[in-house]
Amino acid sequence: MARNELLPQAPEDLAGVTLKVEYISVMAQAQKAIGTGAIERLAGFVGNMAAAKPEVLDKFDADQSVDEYAEMLGVPPKIVVPDDIVQRVREERMQMQQQQMAMEQAQMGAQAAKVMSDADTEGNNVLTDIIGGIS
Repeated sequence: MARNELLPQAPEDLAGVTLKVEYISVMAQAQKAIGTGAIERLAGFVGNMAAAKPEVLDKFDADQSVDEYAEMLGVPPKIVVPDDIVQRVREERMQMQQQQMAMEQAQMGAQAAKVMSDADTEGNNVLTDIIGGIS
């Protein structure tokens, strides 16, 4: 239709954009949906294997499987979060976890310093023996 100029002029937003139009019949949709079973079986198989050999999870791309599964079901693309946004969210989560760990370590260090400052350095005990041995 485009070659025979039977289509109306494209809106300005689509000027110069290559469109991929895919017509999907009910039969084609059903065939695609059958592929979801294969993804589910693979995920289940990998999950079972991971119980005995956890490093097998390195072989399974869970993010890509979500993308493929959604496409096979005909899920609107806006529902699946794009990879770049997922990466940013994961980086932010990792930074927050690192900050939390640093705060916990600092708190443990402060508690240790408090215990040390309260320690009896007078009288006869293990600590005074150690201090005496260093001197």
